[in-house]
Amino acid sequence: MANKSYHELTDKEWKMVEKILPAEQKTGRPQINPRAAFNGILWILKSGATWRFLPERYGKWNSVYKKFQQWIKAGVFENLTRSNAERGEFFTLDSTFCKVHRHALGARKNAPGHETKQDIESSRGGKTTKIHVLLDENFRVVKFLLSAGNVNDNLVALPLLQGLKLKDKVVLADKAYSTAKIRDYLEKQRAIVCIPDKANAKVKHEFDEELYKKGSVKWIV
Repeated sequence: MANKSYHELTDKEWKMVEKILPAEQKTGRPQINPRAAFNGILWILKSGATWRFLPERYGKWNSVYKKFQQWIKAGVFENLTRSNAERGEFFTLDSTFCKVHRHALGARKNAPGHETKQDIESSRGGKTTKIHVLLDENFRVVKFLLSAGNVNDNLVALPLLQGLKLKDKVVLADKAYSTAKIRDYLEKQRAIVCIPDKANAKVKHEFDEELYKKGSVKWIV
């Protein structure tokens, strides 16, 4: 049997989560215990089991599932991820691309759904989609956006950074993100810019090379 504590929040962790949860309704049917529901969600995510196998100590599986859906719509998990990341010292901007499977190619022109943007375009690797990410100091994904494979990284940087408290935070990124627009935004947010200049840059900026090396790691999803 799995260790119960492995799937459940400590009192300290719960206090952090509780601040972000929307207020519970005080009318109608009795509400499910939010802490039990959150622990139940963690149990599902960590065990990989289906909802119907949720242990009874967390409440009825369908009630916990409904609460999970409510919190998703309320942006609870996005807010929790952002709040946790903002307690760190730095963020990292990065990207990678994935090659489109051949089954995604060759569709008829004006086929049903052709108006929908698929974020697929030709690049040096063929037909690709690019994944743009903002990572926290533990290199966990805080936010991500998709684009066509031929979209420049610096065009997606600001949408990833917007909405975050960047004051006194270090922002690490490679020279692809070294644009005046990105630097101006970070300076206005009073962030610490740790981005090397492009080889042809007319104005050179200082940056912490040792700190910059910390951004060269694999993501944690």
